[in-house]
Amino acid sequence: ATVPVEEILRLLAASEDYWIAACAVTVAGELRLTSLRDQVARLREHPGAIVREAAIRAFADEDVRSDEASRRR
Repeated sequence: ATVPVEEILRLLAASEDYWIAACAVTVAGELRLTSLRDQVARLREHPGAIVREAAIRAFADEDVRSDEASRRR
C-alpha cells in the first residue's frame, strides 16, 4: 500500500529529531502542501531553532502575497 506524501511529511514534521522535522517542513513548503499549513504554523514556536526557521520560511512567500493583497483592499 502507498502512503500519501502529505501523511509522510505530517509524521516526519512531528519527529523528535529536529533535522528530520525541519526537512519535512521545508519540503511541505516547497511542494505548497496547504493541508500541512496549520501544522507548519504551529512549528514556528518549536523549541529547536532549525525547525522554527524552516517553519517560518516554508510558506513565507505566500504570507507576503496574502498581506499585500489585504493591503490593496
